[in-house]
Amino acid sequence: MRTLDGAVWSDWYVLPGEDSADGRPGTEYYISGASTGIQVRISRGDGDLPAGLRIDIAYDAGGDLVAEDGTETTDVLPPADTLTDEAVNAEEVGLVSSSTTADATADEEDVQLAGVVQPASAAPAGSYAAVRGGSATTTNAADLLSGVLPMANSANINSRSAWGADESVMTWTPQYATFQGVIVHHTAGSNNYTQAQVPSVIKGIYRYHAVTRGWGDIGYNVLIDKYGGRWEGRSGTLSAPAAKMVVGAHAVPRNSGTMGVSVMGIYTEINPSTTVINALVDVIAWKFVAAGIDPNSTSPLTVPATNNSPLVGGTALPRISGHKDVANTACPGNIYNYFGTIRSQVAAKYKAARSGTTTTPTTPAVTPGCPTSSTGKVLCLGNGWNTTFNSVFQYGIAGDEVYVGDWNGNGQDTPAVRRGATYYFRDSLSMGSADKVITYGKADDTVVFGDWNGDGIDTPAVRRGNAYYIRSTLSSGPANRVITFGKADDDVLVGDWNGDGKDTLAVHRGNVFYFRNTLASGRADRIIAYGAVGDKAYAGNFNGKRGDSLAVRRGTTLHVTNTLKGGQADRTFSYGTTAEKIVVGDWNRNGTQTFGIVH
Repeated sequence: MRTLDGAVWSDWYVLPGEDSADGRPGTEYYISGASTGIQVRISRGDGDLPAGLRIDIAYDAGGDLVAEDGTETTDVLPPADTLTDEAVNAEEVGLVSSSTTADATADEEDVQLAGVVQPASAAPAGSYAAVRGGSATTTNAADLLSGVLPMANSANINSRSAWGADESVMTWTPQYATFQGVIVHHTAGSNNYTQAQVPSVIKGIYRYHAVTRGWGDIGYNVLIDKYGGRWEGRSGTLSAPAAKMVVGAHAVPRNSGTMGVSVMGIYTEINPSTTVINALVDVIAWKFVAAGIDPNSTSPLTVPATNNSPLVGGTALPRISGHKDVANTACPGNIYNYFGTIRSQVAAKYKAARSGTTTTPTTPAVTPGCPTSSTGKVLCLGNGWNTTFNSVFQYGIAGDEVYVGDWNGNGQDTPAVRRGATYYFRDSLSMGSADKVITYGKADDTVVFGDWNGDGIDTPAVRRGNAYYIRSTLSSGPANRVITFGKADDDVLVGDWNGDGKDTLAVHRGNVFYFRNTLASGRADRIIAYGAVGDKAYAGNFNGKRGDSLAVRRGTTLHVTNTLKGGQADRTFSYGTTAEKIVVGDWNRNGTQTFGIVH
């Protein structure tokens, strides 16, 4: 299948079938993210098409909605001469991966099923299994000798309730097996989902596994999104006894005793980001430390005879393995190439935890010259197109949200921090107390700032769905204007798109930007395509002329354009790391906006 992402159709992607001893046969679940169209191509091969063949589409993860016959088409039709193009993962044609709640082979049962326990055998209240969240507790010698650390969920894994799991759908009775290792996966589909869409994507996978496939629950123990978010999948994963793991449905014949960790998205053609690798390391190390198992030790599990791996069937399965090591699949794509790094970093974390020392964090190193502080926010601002910082200072406290804007109309952008619905504005690029404090909106509102009336002062607007409540003065009070524009899940940008000195809105959807030149509800005045799906977009005046333009960030590279015409970037350069927040502002009042980093 392929998807319409923005104004561009993706390449064809083969959806491998998933064998299942229980439930309805089917393919992997395909994440379409922000796609607005799909096209499916079914090839019969050497046999007959299966009886009852259907396509299941979950539009909002609220239920399985089966596509109906009709004539509705997308706004952008795919080129006719691409209908038979080869898929980007054509090597997976004919490969069948395995996921099931039942353990299908005797060799797994011989090793693992003797260690399976029912929930009644789980740890009692007050033990590790009853602990969720928080920081690690003190470890004593007896705990170390027993091989079990009483650590809490230090990998910061969000529970099922955080993504809104409908527990009435969960019909599988959890079983627990002695933890022996981790199997890493990626999901099929697009990488263009937004951070706000992550819970909905997980709900879709959950319903597909539990209801459509009839497995009774989501197959993966933990899911990791491209932003580094960690999410409990299989019920019982976080509450499992320290030395055990709830049996998943992710990698038959090695479901029992393994924790299935799946990165959301497809990594056949792209490499995982440092953010994703760090999240994998944290989650994997958390379980090995809790179970007291050295990730470099020899596992009693073996490589199955059927696999797509460089490993030899019958040999010891590494404690950290990929899906392809135990099944005939290409999963987890290019993530597999990073296993050396993942294994060494997990081992370092395990060694440090067992010895009582600390280990070097796996979060990306900060840009040289930009320090961090445990007590507050640090801003590193540069007047050029590099990471030479002209202003480095601390403003706000840990947990604050940082914004920049011209709060007094003097032509210089300076910081503000938000705590709930209260905003603290600073009129200089220096540490100190706030020059102005206001309250506006609700604590959970999304907020943007812009010069809505052309007076040179940036003021707030809060967003609720696709409605914007705009305040025209930098003071507490009600909205002066309410407008609607775009969709609730669009990314929003603020800028002066026509050079009239007033800021208005634009929305970013896929790789398409929709610009509105008046502060009123209505349709876009200009539409352009720029960058790639999944890019992070910024707005600013990057050449000192009238009107704002765009920059997109892909990995650590910024692609800056000085016009609103699409096409090639006018300036491309590497800036910061993927984990760092970037801000845009005119730090020296020269009329040109550049970039900065917030730690």
